[in-house]
Amino acid sequence: MGYRKVVFNGEEYKLTPKWYKEYLSAIELWEKAKETDVKDLDKSELVDIRDVKIDSKKPYLIRIISYINQVRNPYCYRVGDVVVRVSYAGKDKTFTDSFTEMISSM
Repeated sequence: MGYRKVVFNGEEYKLTPKWYKEYLSAIELWEKAKETDVKDLDKSELVDIRDVKIDSKKPYLIRIISYINQVRNPYCYRVGDVVVRVSYAGKDKTFTDSFTEMISSM
């Protein structure tokens, strides 16, 4: 079936071609979001987090991929009319560790 191996957060995953494509899309969205200035965002283009659906039975890498591809910008989204901006203080954990912990609990 052509599985692709991906190492994420120290764990190896075998992704189907569909999920590998989704993985590449998520990486692209993440990189674009990191470069986006919050001042340049249009509130109407932000995804309402209440519309994001995560299958808690899936492995956490799949949940992360699904989340990023649905929300499109993991740093900024809406809850109704309220814009939420995620920032990271960088104290004891990396952003990836904190993000992974959040998705794992979904």
